[in-house]
Amino acid sequence: MNLRTFLAILFISVLLNPADAQVGDGASATTQPLAPVNQISRFQLADALPYLPGSLTGLTPNTPILRAGEFRQQDRTIFTEVPQAQGKQAVWVQMSNYWIEPITPPPGRGEPLIVPINSMRVAEAQGEVTLLEFTNPPAKAKTKPIEVNPGMEVPDQATLNSADTGSVAILIGGHTSIRLVPNSRVQFHYDVSGETPLLEVKILRGAVFCKIGRLPSGRVPDVAVHGQVGSLATMGSCDLFAQSDPISLHVCLVRGKLLLGDAIPFAVGNMEWYPADVEANGVTGPQIRHWSHSSPGVDQKQADARLLRFALHQADELNVKIKTLLGVTAPPLSSDDQTYLANIPKITWYEQATASP
Repeated sequence: MNLRTFLAILFISVLLNPADAQVGDGASATTQPLAPVNQISRFQLADALPYLPGSLTGLTPNTPILRAGEFRQQDRTIFTEVPQAQGKQAVWVQMSNYWIEPITPPPGRGEPLIVPINSMRVAEAQGEVTLLEFTNPPAKAKTKPIEVNPGMEVPDQATLNSADTGSVAILIGGHTSIRLVPNSRVQFHYDVSGETPLLEVKILRGAVFCKIGRLPSGRVPDVAVHGQVGSLATMGSCDLFAQSDPISLHVCLVRGKLLLGDAIPFAVGNMEWYPADVEANGVTGPQIRHWSHSSPGVDQKQADARLLRFALHQADELNVKIKTLLGVTAPPLSSDDQTYLANIPKITWYEQATASP
């Protein structure tokens, strides 16, 4: 073998095996470590119940929790480079979205409904919604329901019905709004004869979103929400969701403070005997409570998760104004639009995702 052939073979062997090439002054070859490569784990959001942060304790031990900034989402797929998630069969993923939007439109995107302090009016109506007026004594002949339209005045003690595809929002006195979700039946009683307005909302079927505001004087109305079982009274301005069924009143409080009990009277002056005092703010996060006559064997975390999923679904379906603003690409949102979105409460929850092939 001549020198030229030997050098050619040596050159090719170095190219094919760079890690085995000799270095230095003839010392034995050493293997060079490969640079670390980020391993992307992929998970698929499962069709499972969502949970509030505090409800995850002890739920699924040794399951990683991915928080904001630790993953990206594309449709129902989650991509992450967090090492703790690599090789895991499931993770919890932190989700965040807007709570129910106000019925008042953003500035410049519609005229707000003006409602006198002593009046209740329909602010928004979608799908099939009817109103049944109250008669005393009850009419012998069956009263015919009235089709509901925006701007319509709601008589005292009237009952509103939303069909499976209907929803309606009522503005009371310019300070408080009540929004019926689909397939709900709710009666309203509003009294302004005293120093502080009194509002009574009876959920005969279904669920409502409630935003309790302040009067121009700074006072807050006294508001009681009754279910088929159980009642709540608000203490100051509040943002909440209440669902009623024949055995329970379920409440998700996002902002404010309320009292929850069995039979709260309309006058809410003496409050020390109420059994459940619930408060929610940016620190505590949303709070879920149930006033129930069901058996004590009910799984509390499962009940919380089911109410949370129902409330989040309804908010997502009804947030028409938010979807419109978020869909704007050009021109960019005005400062009024950005302020409008910034003032809407957001809610954080966790959903489970499973390993995706």
